[in-house]
Amino acid sequence: MRALVELSGITVSYGGSPVIDDVSLTVDAGDWLAILGPNGAGKSTLLRVMVGERPDRGSATIDGHDMVTMRGRQRAQLVAYVPQAPTFPPGMSVFDYVLLGRTPYMGPLAGESREDIAEVWDALGALDLTGFVDRDVATLSGGETQRVALARVLAQRAPVLVLDEATASLDVARQHRVLELIDSVRVDRRLAVIAAIHDLTAAAQFADHVAVMDQGHLRAKGTPASVLTEELLRDVYEPSVRVLDVEGSTVIVSMRTNGSVSAHGAVERRT
Repeated sequence: MRALVELSGITVSYGGSPVIDDVSLTVDAGDWLAILGPNGAGKSTLLRVMVGERPDRGSATIDGHDMVTMRGRQRAQLVAYVPQAPTFPPGMSVFDYVLLGRTPYMGPLAGESREDIAEVWDALGALDLTGFVDRDVATLSGGETQRVALARVLAQRAPVLVLDEATASLDVARQHRVLELIDSVRVDRRLAVIAAIHDLTAAAQFADHVAVMDQGHLRAKGTPASVLTEELLRDVYEPSVRVLDVEGSTVIVSMRTNGSVSAHGAVERRT
């Protein structure tokens, strides 16, 4: 059976220097793949290839369609994308911004349908944003804008959701609730979720599979339990890292120079 998302031999160079070198990945419908790695590993570039940026070599397809050659409207019906720093049109309300997620389904001269409006309200409600509908997006905090950007892609109803550090501006409690929401929507709609995440324990908690990037190369891919080992993490992230079991939960910590530890968070082991 063909995977929903297929990357084959992706290579991207900027200024003659390779940023991604011969990376191949597949993601099935209903699967959550976390893209991990230090800054500069090529995570964001890889995600942009998934949403239509042309690689120097290789191919990226979603549901058998080439992401580079397909029309923008068709691409938007297949994949929804939240970049690290979403742009917001000045003077636009939160409601109208989230409504942009429905644009791929509207005719050239047609306005929004009842279904479009219902999808927007559902997305706003899911992210606790119904009280913000009339607010200018320019007046929101960083965490609020991240939630609004996520509401837009949920309203978009695409089968593939690509997130580039989409919860980085949220506090710990809100981050966990948003990741839980994405996970619930993924299961209900059988979405393929591909997310670049810095928090290793969040990746281990929510992802079915993880792919570790290092200097443009794919170092490992597999289940969190099989990939997130002390040996690999120390090699990729350089500092001494410990993977601990604390009362049935996995905790990934980095050792400080004074011998103490800094926890990346507790992660419940999936059964």
